Amino acid sequence: MTSGKTVKIDADLFNMLPKQFSAEAAGKVEKKLVDSTNRNVFILSCNRDFEAAKDNAEKVYEELKDSNNFNSLMLYQDSEILGDFEDFVFENRFNFMNCLPEVSKMSECALEKLYSPFTYTSLEHLDRDPFLLTEMEVGNYIETLVSNGTAFNPKENVLAREWNGSWYVMLRGILSAEGAALATSKNGISEIYSVCSKHEKNGQRFVCSGMAFHSHKSSSAASKEVTVISCVSFFAVLVLLLFVFRTPVPVLLSLASIGVSVSTAFLFTVCVFNGIHVLALVFGTTLIGACIDYSLHFFINWKANISVNTGQEIRNSLFSGIFLSFASTEICFALLLFAPFELLRQMAVFSMSGIFSTFLTAMCIYPLVRLPENNSRKVFGMKFLQVLEGNKRKSFGRMAISLMFAFCFICLGLRYEKSIVKNDLSRLYKMEGRVMEDQIESSRVLNYAPRGWFVLRGSSADELLVLEKNFAADFRKRADGVTMFCTSDFLPSIDEQIKSKEEYEKLMPMMKDQLVLIGEDESKTAEIISEWKDKKDSFTSYEDFPQFLKELCSNFWIGQVDGFWYSVIMPSSIPNEIDGKEIAEAYGNDVVYINKVSDISLDLDILTVMILKFFVLACFVIFLLLKVFYSLKQSLKIISVPLLIVLMVGAVYSLAGIHLEFFSITGIILVFGLSLDYLIYMTEVQKRKDCQENKRLESFAVFLSFATTAISFGAIALSSFVPVHLMGLAILVGLVTAYSASLFYGSYE
Repeated sequence: MTSGKTVKIDADLFNMLPKQFSAEAAGKVEKKLVDSTNRNVFILSCNRDFEAAKDNAEKVYEELKDSNNFNSLMLYQDSEILGDFEDFVFENRFNFMNCLPEVSKMSECALEKLYSPFTYTSLEHLDRDPFLLTEMEVGNYIETLVSNGTAFNPKENVLAREWNGSWYVMLRGILSAEGAALATSKNGISEIYSVCSKHEKNGQRFVCSGMAFHSHKSSSAASKEVTVISCVSFFAVLVLLLFVFRTPVPVLLSLASIGVSVSTAFLFTVCVFNGIHVLALVFGTTLIGACIDYSLHFFINWKANISVNTGQEIRNSLFSGIFLSFASTEICFALLLFAPFELLRQMAVFSMSGIFSTFLTAMCIYPLVRLPENNSRKVFGMKFLQVLEGNKRKSFGRMAISLMFAFCFICLGLRYEKSIVKNDLSRLYKMEGRVMEDQIESSRVLNYAPRGWFVLRGSSADELLVLEKNFAADFRKRADGVTMFCTSDFLPSIDEQIKSKEEYEKLMPMMKDQLVLIGEDESKTAEIISEWKDKKDSFTSYEDFPQFLKELCSNFWIGQVDGFWYSVIMPSSIPNEIDGKEIAEAYGNDVVYINKVSDISLDLDILTVMILKFFVLACFVIFLLLKVFYSLKQSLKIISVPLLIVLMVGAVYSLAGIHLEFFSITGIILVFGLSLDYLIYMTEVQKRKDCQENKRLESFAVFLSFATTAISFGAIALSSFVPVHLMGLAILVGLVTAYSASLFYGSYE
């Protein structure tokens, strides 16, 4: 990272999910759209009295308007904005006549507008615009905004609506990059809640709406849980290690290894991805298990194996097992690098770099530690193994393993409908508390609850405008009464502008009479003709829009991406009887319907199956590696553990009524490497033909590794955040299965 740059920690709720498009250009369009819409916020000041609602909205506006957390914040429909809009329409009035009355009626309509008690514009250009084109066109624009936007209307220079006995006054904002950094404590959402809470009294309320509020809720909960999980895991592991070793040396070195490992993983991931998602940090707590795993195997021998006299001897005796453990885990995570999903790749890089650091620490640093005196070389808690080892008869071990497989197959057979891969995005995040209440109320008040949108594509900006106009007209016929915002409602295509110019040219013969009719000097006709000649070959484009209109259209006009032009049409709602995909398919590849919930759920299904294929490939590669070091029987025994884990997780999930889905399969991948370690270590002991006492030391090390890993891994199963909970549950089930298998397999060697 270059000097002066801050580390980007992403806490956006939807950034943890895969993007829907496989095509690179379409993916860029979606990212641009999501980045834009995710930063939009609505703050509705609610009070039974309009003046009170407006007054409190003004107080919040004054406190937030100069904040660095916002690119823009709008409350007032001020005269400066309207003036800019009027100037824009006046300068381009020749191009916007398509929705105006027939030429023969223009003079009469102009007189009606001129003597009307209310006008939209200042009418200061009558001598250059005697037919009041600017007034009529501005009126059309405002009517389009009101009819196709939210249910709010202008009132005393603000946007307001009376609903259910209360008045709502709207503030609209766009978060800056700083304000949208939800992982920081001083983000825009926290500031909004802080400012609004000061004025929520005497019946005054604020209703907040926008994706950023949901992301803030989820990231806040995840951040708190990361802290709790890390602290509880750290304390529990610390107590356990102190009890076993009764000396701070292994504990301090293990903690140092964890610190170095996590720091290395964090810095490496940030360097590779220029940032890190907060969920990668949540899952990064699993490094505690890997660090402790290597440390325990070394320090159990360091403290209690009297057959070795130096750290180098310990390393030599353990190297084969630890190396195979390291290699199998790295292979497993390396395959995730090929997943088309950045969060998975971040997790893979984080874990691979962290585990590599731990491996180097165990093999290069630990051997330098001086061994304790012989009279103190013992560990505590070994008697607990007698309970765990239980019956050592071969028949018992074989029977136990057979029963485990039988249990899995019976559960999967009886609950087959729950055993299939199925992702449901709506289950991953549940609204609750104020966020849920605000979402429900704001949707009703705004009358705006889109469940999908259409992405349109054209080879040029003008072709896109034509397509958008035709598609919007088609959809409005099908869904009568549904409002939607279209850039083409404000920007005519070139053909429409040419037709508008033709209509304007028909007015030229009547210009002198019209000037006299409205009381202006007929000599101004020459100036009007001169201006017309200067502008008749010019056309209005999106770049000519005034700033406020650009901001209004910015969420819908995507612009040029990789040679094509893109825009978005987002209906306020889509009736159940209308199939958005069917409508889009009628326009070929130029229109795509997106329903984020169902589309991402489908993509997660595809990604889950892909990860399972990676899992099978990893098993095959690791089996080949194991075959180099062990016999066929030993290799098959070790590699059968991951299969048993998948079956057991599927069985437990089916009994709990949970489908196998993306995050549970990811949990299996995370525990995959550690699950192999237990049997690898036990096989290494048998291969070395250690004495009975050293065998028990290795069994004890495996047990401690399981216990500490279950604490650090399994703790995330307690999370209230559904993706973390599902992953933690799969990890916990996998660990228990792997350790049980190592006990039962070991009993019939």
